[in-house]
Amino acid sequence: SWQRLATLLGTPLPDMARRLWSPALVELAAEVIATARVRLVQAEGLEVAGMALAAAARARPRLQGQQVPVLFDDHNAEWVLQRSAGLVDLRQPMRWGRMLYSLVQWQRLRRYEAALIRAAALTSAVSPDDAHVLSRLAGRPVRVVPNGIKVAAWRSVDRQQVEPGTLLFTGKLDYRPNVDALCWFCAEVLALVRAQHPAVRLLIVGRDPAPAVRALAGPDVTVVGEVPEVQSYFSRAAVYVIPMRMGSGARIKLLEAWAAGVPVVATEAGAAGLAGLDGEHLLLGDDPETLAAQIGRLLENPALGHRLAAAGRTLVGARYDWSVIWPQMAECYRELCHRQ
Repeated sequence: SWQRLATLLGTPLPDMARRLWSPALVELAAEVIATARVRLVQAEGLEVAGMALAAAARARPRLQGQQVPVLFDDHNAEWVLQRSAGLVDLRQPMRWGRMLYSLVQWQRLRRYEAALIRAAALTSAVSPDDAHVLSRLAGRPVRVVPNGIKVAAWRSVDRQQVEPGTLLFTGKLDYRPNVDALCWFCAEVLALVRAQHPAVRLLIVGRDPAPAVRALAGPDVTVVGEVPEVQSYFSRAAVYVIPMRMGSGARIKLLEAWAAGVPVVATEAGAAGLAGLDGEHLLLGDDPETLAAQIGRLLENPALGHRLAAAGRTLVGARYDWSVIWPQMAECYRELCHRQ
Protein backbone atom coordinates (compact mmCIF):
# COMPACT_ATOMS: atom_id res chain seq x y z
CA SER A 1 0.00 0.00 0.00
CA TRP A 2 1.02 3.63 -0.27
CA GLN A 3 1.06 3.77 3.55
CA ARG A 4 3.81 1.12 3.46
CA LEU A 5 5.75 3.22 0.93
CA ALA A 6 5.46 6.22 3.26
CA THR A 7 6.88 4.12 6.08
CA LEU A 8 9.71 2.86 3.89
CA LEU A 9 10.67 6.35 2.74
CA GLY A 10 10.14 7.86 6.18
CA THR A 11 7.91 10.74 5.09
CA PRO A 12 4.15 11.46 4.95
CA LEU A 13 3.10 11.21 1.34
CA PRO A 14 1.97 14.27 -0.62
CA ASP A 15 -1.20 14.07 -2.66
CA MET A 16 0.78 13.68 -5.89
CA ALA A 17 2.29 10.43 -4.63
CA ARG A 18 -1.14 8.92 -3.94
CA ARG A 19 -2.93 10.22 -7.02
CA LEU A 20 -2.06 7.30 -9.32
CA TRP A 21 -1.09 4.72 -6.70
CA SER A 22 -2.23 1.22 -7.64
CA PRO A 23 -1.20 -1.93 -5.72
CA ALA A 24 -2.24 -3.99 -8.74
CA LEU A 25 0.07 -1.99 -11.00
CA VAL A 26 2.96 -2.37 -8.55
CA GLU A 27 2.45 -6.14 -8.50
CA LEU A 28 2.15 -6.33 -12.28
CA ALA A 29 5.31 -4.25 -12.76
CA ALA A 30 7.18 -6.42 -10.26
CA GLU A 31 6.10 -9.52 -12.17
CA VAL A 32 7.31 -8.05 -15.46
CA ILE A 33 10.62 -6.97 -13.93
CA ALA A 34 11.23 -10.45 -12.53
CA THR A 35 10.06 -12.59 -15.44
CA ALA A 36 11.35 -10.47 -18.34
CA ARG A 37 14.72 -9.92 -16.67
CA VAL A 38 14.39 -6.18 -16.99
CA ARG A 39 17.73 -4.40 -16.58
CA LEU A 40 16.42 -0.89 -15.95
CA VAL A 41 13.16 0.77 -14.88
CA GLN A 42 12.48 4.36 -15.95
CA ALA A 43 9.96 6.28 -13.83
CA GLU A 44 8.44 9.24 -15.67
CA GLY A 45 7.59 11.81 -13.01
CA LEU A 46 7.08 11.93 -9.26
CA GLU A 47 3.54 10.53 -9.46
CA VAL A 48 4.79 7.09 -10.56
CA ALA A 49 8.33 7.04 -9.14
CA GLY A 50 7.20 5.56 -5.83
CA MET A 51 5.43 2.73 -7.63
CA ALA A 52 8.51 2.04 -9.75
CA LEU A 53 10.73 1.84 -6.68
CA ALA A 54 8.21 -0.37 -4.88
CA ALA A 55 7.96 -2.70 -7.89
CA ALA A 56 11.74 -3.00 -8.20
CA ALA A 57 12.02 -3.80 -4.49
CA ARG A 58 9.20 -6.36 -4.73
CA ALA A 59 10.92 -8.09 -7.66
CA ARG A 60 14.28 -8.36 -5.91
CA PRO A 61 13.68 -11.67 -4.05
CA ARG A 62 12.59 -13.27 -7.33
CA LEU A 63 15.89 -12.16 -8.89
CA GLN A 64 18.10 -13.80 -6.26
CA GLY A 65 18.63 -10.47 -4.54
CA GLN A 66 19.60 -8.53 -7.65
CA GLN A 67 18.45 -4.90 -7.46
CA VAL A 68 17.15 -3.53 -10.76
CA PRO A 69 18.10 0.17 -10.98
CA VAL A 70 15.40 2.82 -11.23
CA LEU A 71 16.00 5.96 -13.30
CA PHE A 72 13.78 8.73 -11.90
CA ASP A 73 13.02 11.29 -14.64
CA ASP A 74 11.74 14.20 -12.52
CA HIS A 75 9.67 16.39 -14.85
CA ASN A 76 9.64 19.32 -12.43
CA ALA A 77 11.17 20.19 -9.10
CA GLU A 78 7.68 19.53 -7.78
CA TRP A 79 8.24 21.02 -4.34
CA VAL A 80 9.45 24.25 -5.97
CA LEU A 81 6.37 24.31 -8.20
CA GLN A 82 4.07 23.88 -5.19
CA ARG A 83 5.92 26.57 -3.26
CA SER A 84 5.63 29.02 -6.16
CA ALA A 85 1.90 28.27 -6.39
CA GLY A 86 1.48 29.02 -2.70
CA LEU A 87 3.38 32.29 -2.97
CA VAL A 88 1.15 33.41 -5.85
CA ASP A 89 -1.99 32.51 -3.87
CA LEU A 90 -0.64 34.38 -0.83
CA ARG A 91 -1.09 37.67 -2.72
CA GLN A 92 -4.85 37.11 -3.01
CA PRO A 93 -6.85 36.68 0.25
CA MET A 94 -9.64 34.88 -1.63
CA ARG A 95 -7.14 32.12 -2.43
CA TRP A 96 -5.63 31.66 1.04
CA GLY A 97 -7.31 28.26 1.34
CA ARG A 98 -5.29 27.10 -1.66
CA MET A 99 -2.23 28.77 -0.17
CA LEU A 100 -2.56 26.73 3.04
CA TYR A 101 -2.97 23.56 0.97
CA SER A 102 0.19 24.44 -0.98
CA LEU A 103 2.10 25.10 2.24
CA VAL A 104 1.31 21.60 3.56
CA GLN A 105 1.96 19.93 0.20
CA TRP A 106 5.16 21.88 -0.40
CA GLN A 107 6.72 20.54 2.79
CA ARG A 108 5.57 16.99 2.10
CA LEU A 109 6.76 17.17 -1.50
CA ARG A 110 10.13 18.49 -0.40
CA ARG A 111 10.70 15.49 1.90
CA TYR A 112 9.21 12.97 -0.50
CA GLU A 113 11.09 14.22 -3.57
CA ALA A 114 14.35 14.06 -1.63
CA ALA A 115 13.56 10.49 -0.54
CA LEU A 116 12.82 9.41 -4.11
CA ILE A 117 16.09 10.87 -5.40
CA ARG A 118 18.05 9.09 -2.69
CA ALA A 119 16.28 5.80 -3.41
CA ALA A 120 16.68 5.96 -7.20
CA ALA A 121 19.86 4.78 -8.88
CA LEU A 122 19.93 7.99 -10.93
CA THR A 123 17.72 11.06 -11.23
CA SER A 124 17.41 13.32 -14.27
CA ALA A 125 15.94 16.82 -14.40
CA VAL A 126 14.84 18.86 -17.40
CA SER A 127 16.81 22.02 -16.63
CA PRO A 128 20.05 23.07 -14.92
CA ASP A 129 18.03 25.08 -12.38
CA ASP A 130 15.95 22.06 -11.40
CA ALA A 131 19.00 19.80 -11.29
CA HIS A 132 20.78 22.23 -8.96
CA VAL A 133 17.90 22.63 -6.53
CA LEU A 134 17.12 18.89 -6.49
CA SER A 135 20.77 17.95 -6.00
CA ARG A 136 21.07 20.34 -3.06
CA LEU A 137 17.82 19.02 -1.61
CA ALA A 138 18.77 15.34 -1.69
CA GLY A 139 22.56 15.49 -1.47
CA ARG A 140 22.84 13.43 -4.66
CA PRO A 141 24.00 14.27 -8.18
CA VAL A 142 21.15 14.96 -10.61
CA ARG A 143 21.70 14.67 -14.37
CA VAL A 144 20.30 17.27 -16.79
CA VAL A 145 18.38 15.78 -19.73
CA PRO A 146 16.38 18.64 -21.29
CA ASN A 147 12.83 18.46 -22.55
CA GLY A 148 12.66 17.92 -26.28
CA ILE A 149 10.27 17.89 -29.22
CA LYS A 150 10.25 16.56 -32.77
CA VAL A 151 11.05 19.81 -34.55
CA ALA A 152 10.11 18.39 -37.97
CA ALA A 153 6.49 18.02 -36.80
CA TRP A 154 6.20 21.82 -36.80
CA ARG A 155 7.37 22.42 -40.38
CA SER A 156 3.73 22.38 -41.52
CA VAL A 157 3.06 25.70 -39.76
CA ASP A 158 2.39 28.27 -42.50
CA ARG A 159 3.43 31.73 -41.35
CA GLN A 160 1.77 33.25 -44.44
CA GLN A 161 -1.59 32.74 -42.67
CA VAL A 162 -0.86 35.00 -39.69
CA GLU A 163 -3.86 36.98 -38.45
CA PRO A 164 -2.70 40.42 -37.21
CA GLY A 165 -3.59 40.98 -33.57
CA THR A 166 -4.09 37.29 -32.76
CA LEU A 167 -2.45 36.02 -29.57
CA LEU A 168 -2.19 32.31 -28.78
CA PHE A 169 -1.89 30.25 -25.59
CA THR A 170 -1.80 26.44 -25.62
CA GLY A 171 -1.62 23.81 -22.91
CA LYS A 172 -3.60 21.53 -20.65
CA LEU A 173 -6.32 23.87 -19.45
CA ASP A 174 -7.03 22.36 -16.04
CA TYR A 175 -3.35 22.45 -15.01
CA ARG A 176 -3.13 24.88 -12.11
CA PRO A 177 -0.21 27.00 -13.41
CA ASN A 178 -1.94 27.34 -16.81
CA VAL A 179 -5.28 28.31 -15.22
CA ASP A 180 -3.56 30.92 -13.06
CA ALA A 181 -1.60 32.29 -16.03
CA LEU A 182 -4.70 32.71 -18.19
CA CYS A 183 -6.86 34.24 -15.46
CA TRP A 184 -4.13 36.72 -14.56
CA PHE A 185 -3.40 37.57 -18.20
CA CYS A 186 -7.04 38.20 -19.05
CA ALA A 187 -7.66 40.22 -15.87
CA GLU A 188 -4.48 42.30 -15.80
CA VAL A 189 -2.73 42.32 -19.18
CA LEU A 190 -5.16 41.92 -22.07
CA ALA A 191 -6.98 45.23 -21.49
CA LEU A 192 -3.64 47.07 -21.56
CA VAL A 193 -2.84 45.52 -24.93
CA ARG A 194 -6.34 46.27 -26.21
CA ALA A 195 -6.01 49.95 -25.26
CA GLN A 196 -3.29 50.33 -27.89
CA HIS A 197 -4.44 47.58 -30.26
CA PRO A 198 -8.27 47.38 -30.21
CA ALA A 199 -8.41 44.45 -32.64
CA VAL A 200 -6.36 42.13 -30.42
CA ARG A 201 -7.84 38.72 -29.63
CA LEU A 202 -6.67 35.73 -27.62
CA LEU A 203 -7.07 32.10 -28.70
CA ILE A 204 -6.89 29.54 -25.87
CA VAL A 205 -6.28 26.02 -27.18
CA GLY A 206 -6.00 22.81 -25.16
CA ARG A 207 -7.87 19.97 -23.55
CA ASP A 208 -9.94 19.90 -20.37
CA PRO A 209 -10.67 23.63 -19.89
CA ALA A 210 -11.35 24.34 -16.21
CA PRO A 211 -14.53 26.31 -15.39
CA ALA A 212 -12.39 29.37 -14.63
CA VAL A 213 -10.89 29.14 -18.11
CA ARG A 214 -14.26 28.66 -19.82
CA ALA A 215 -15.48 31.77 -18.01
CA LEU A 216 -12.82 33.86 -19.79
CA ALA A 217 -14.61 33.51 -23.14
CA GLY A 218 -15.81 36.80 -24.57
CA PRO A 219 -15.65 39.07 -27.62
CA ASP A 220 -11.84 39.13 -27.61
CA VAL A 221 -11.15 35.74 -25.96
CA THR A 222 -11.97 32.43 -27.66
CA VAL A 223 -11.68 29.25 -25.60
CA VAL A 224 -11.18 26.74 -28.41
CA GLY A 225 -10.59 23.71 -26.20
CA GLU A 226 -9.19 20.45 -27.54
CA VAL A 227 -8.32 20.22 -31.24
CA PRO A 228 -7.10 17.29 -33.39
CA GLU A 229 -3.99 19.23 -34.42
CA VAL A 230 -2.68 22.48 -33.01
CA GLN A 231 -0.30 23.54 -35.80
CA SER A 232 -3.00 25.47 -37.70
CA TYR A 233 -3.49 27.73 -34.68
CA PHE A 234 0.22 28.48 -34.58
CA SER A 235 -0.11 29.44 -38.26
CA ARG A 236 -2.66 32.11 -37.29
CA ALA A 237 -0.86 33.54 -34.25
CA ALA A 238 0.93 36.87 -34.46
CA VAL A 239 2.31 36.40 -30.92
CA TYR A 240 2.52 33.39 -28.63
CA VAL A 241 2.09 34.29 -24.94
CA ILE A 242 3.39 32.40 -21.88
CA PRO A 243 2.24 34.50 -18.88
CA MET A 244 3.13 31.92 -16.21
CA ARG A 245 3.51 33.00 -12.58
CA MET A 246 4.14 29.59 -11.01
CA GLY A 247 5.87 26.42 -11.98
CA SER A 248 9.17 24.61 -12.41
CA GLY A 249 10.85 22.55 -15.10
CA ALA A 250 10.90 23.83 -18.68
CA ARG A 251 7.94 24.74 -20.90
CA ILE A 252 7.43 22.44 -23.85
CA LYS A 253 5.00 25.07 -25.15
CA LEU A 254 7.95 27.44 -25.60
CA LEU A 255 9.84 24.83 -27.61
CA GLU A 256 6.76 24.32 -29.79
CA ALA A 257 6.36 28.05 -30.42
CA TRP A 258 10.02 28.33 -31.41
CA ALA A 259 9.73 25.31 -33.72
CA ALA A 260 6.59 26.82 -35.27
CA GLY A 261 8.37 30.11 -35.93
CA VAL A 262 6.00 32.22 -33.81
CA PRO A 263 7.45 35.16 -31.84
CA VAL A 264 7.07 34.69 -28.08
CA VAL A 265 6.37 36.99 -25.15
CA ALA A 266 6.77 35.34 -21.75
CA THR A 267 7.28 35.98 -18.07
CA GLU A 268 10.53 34.92 -16.43
CA ALA A 269 8.70 31.88 -15.03
CA GLY A 270 7.33 31.09 -18.49
CA ALA A 271 10.80 31.00 -20.02
CA ALA A 272 12.60 29.35 -17.09
CA GLY A 273 14.73 26.30 -17.68
CA LEU A 274 15.49 26.95 -21.36
CA ALA A 275 18.35 28.73 -23.06
CA GLY A 276 16.37 31.57 -24.67
CA LEU A 277 17.66 35.12 -24.19
CA ASP A 278 15.50 38.21 -23.80
CA GLY A 279 15.66 40.29 -26.96
CA GLU A 280 17.31 37.51 -28.95
CA HIS A 281 14.93 34.53 -28.88
CA LEU A 282 11.89 36.04 -27.14
CA LEU A 283 10.71 39.08 -25.18
CA LEU A 284 10.25 38.97 -21.41
CA GLY A 285 8.05 40.90 -18.99
CA ASP A 286 6.94 40.09 -15.45
CA ASP A 287 4.45 42.83 -14.64
CA PRO A 288 1.27 43.61 -16.61
CA GLU A 289 2.57 46.87 -18.05
CA THR A 290 5.84 45.38 -19.32
CA LEU A 291 4.17 42.26 -20.67
CA ALA A 292 1.58 44.33 -22.54
CA ALA A 293 4.27 46.64 -23.90
CA GLN A 294 6.31 43.69 -25.20
CA ILE A 295 3.26 42.24 -26.96
CA GLY A 296 2.61 45.68 -28.45
CA ARG A 297 6.17 45.86 -29.77
CA LEU A 298 5.66 42.66 -31.74
CA LEU A 299 2.24 43.66 -33.05
CA GLU A 300 3.71 46.95 -34.29
CA ASN A 301 7.01 45.59 -35.58
CA PRO A 302 6.69 42.37 -37.63
CA ALA A 303 10.38 42.55 -38.54
CA LEU A 304 11.31 42.20 -34.87
CA GLY A 305 9.00 39.20 -34.63
CA HIS A 306 10.59 37.59 -37.68
CA ARG A 307 14.06 38.03 -36.19
CA LEU A 308 13.10 36.56 -32.80
CA ALA A 309 11.22 33.68 -34.44
CA ALA A 310 14.15 32.79 -36.69
CA ALA A 311 16.55 32.77 -33.74
CA GLY A 312 14.14 30.65 -31.70
CA ARG A 313 13.74 28.14 -34.50
CA THR A 314 17.52 27.82 -34.83
CA LEU A 315 17.92 27.36 -31.07
CA VAL A 316 15.26 24.66 -30.73
CA GLY A 317 16.69 22.70 -33.65
CA ALA A 318 20.23 22.86 -32.30
CA ARG A 319 19.53 22.05 -28.64
CA TYR A 320 16.04 20.63 -28.09
CA ASP A 321 15.24 18.30 -30.99
CA TRP A 322 14.84 14.66 -29.96
CA SER A 323 17.81 13.79 -32.16
CA VAL A 324 19.94 15.87 -29.78
CA ILE A 325 18.20 14.87 -26.53
CA TRP A 326 17.99 11.11 -27.06
CA PRO A 327 21.77 10.44 -26.88
CA GLN A 328 21.85 12.18 -23.49
CA MET A 329 19.20 9.82 -22.10
CA ALA A 330 20.88 6.84 -23.75
CA GLU A 331 24.07 7.69 -21.87
CA CYS A 332 22.11 7.44 -18.60
CA TYR A 333 20.93 3.97 -19.65
CA ARG A 334 24.45 2.83 -20.47
CA GLU A 335 25.80 4.11 -17.17
CA LEU A 336 23.16 2.32 -15.10
CA CYS A 337 23.38 -0.94 -17.02
CA HIS A 338 27.17 -1.01 -16.71
CA ARG A 339 26.92 -0.64 -12.93
CA GLN A 340 25.26 -4.06 -12.65
